[in-house]
Amino acid sequence: MSGSPGWGYETFVERALGDAALRVPWSSWVAVLAGLVAAVVPARRAARVAPVAGLSLD
Repeated sequence: MSGSPGWGYETFVERALGDAALRVPWSSWVAVLAGLVAAVVPARRAARVAPVAGLSLD
């Protein structure tokens, strides 16, 4: 019994996915960009407010 225990699984995966390519649709990239903008813009705005001023708004 030579080789690693995962050799059979690795061979199976290589045969099954040998010609597979990772393709990400452009709409996914648009969604990622929109998510980043939606997170960064409010965070930058909040970073400019002094903590005391932010608490007084409540």
